[in-house]
Amino acid sequence: MRVEYRNDARPLEKWPIQSLYKRPTQGRWEIVVQPVSRTVRHRVKQYIADSGLAQIAQWLTERKEMAQRGGDILAFFYDKKSEDFVVRQLTRLEPLR
Repeated sequence: MRVEYRNDARPLEKWPIQSLYKRPTQGRWEIVVQPVSRTVRHRVKQYIADSGLAQIAQWLTERKEMAQRGGDILAFFYDKKSEDFVVRQLTRLEPLR
């Protein structure tokens, strides 16, 4: 799951979501929930309800008046090896002028 702000920004290879690398530029907010395997579905849903939604709400509140060019992503991943959740944030915003 991820939430992102992109204002005329193209993702770079450093971004945590590989499928975004060649995506066209855009200027909008987006929340994306991707499918997970049945074996971890309950655990992922529980994490989203218990923790993920609150983190997203705080992240969006802090950025509600954002107008900078660039991008900002908050992403949640389930790590199969550690069987735990990883939260990553990547900010590539241009300075305000």
